[in-house]
Amino acid sequence: MTFVRVKFPPVLRAATNGARDVEASGRTIREALDDAAARIPGLKLHLFDEAGRVRQHILCIHNESVVRGPEMTQHRIEPGDEIILANAFAGG
Repeated sequence: MTFVRVKFPPVLRAATNGARDVEASGRTIREALDDAAARIPGLKLHLFDEAGRVRQHILCIHNESVVRGPEMTQHRIEPGDEIILANAFAGG
């Protein structure tokens, strides 16, 4: 299994009991997010909607690439990678 570091933005740290990051396992970003939510249950509500999809406002930065939505289920990760969670911003 692949272990990666998932880093949380300050806005999510209340849901993580102040943790800045967690080690999670998976072969894709989605699998790593599922594992992170299993390790820190307070994350699930913030990361996933009622249908189990990653919330639209969540995006991940992996190896300098922005990954969001359905792309997370296929975006492969390697051992030791870092995934940074962020909120998408809208406006003009």
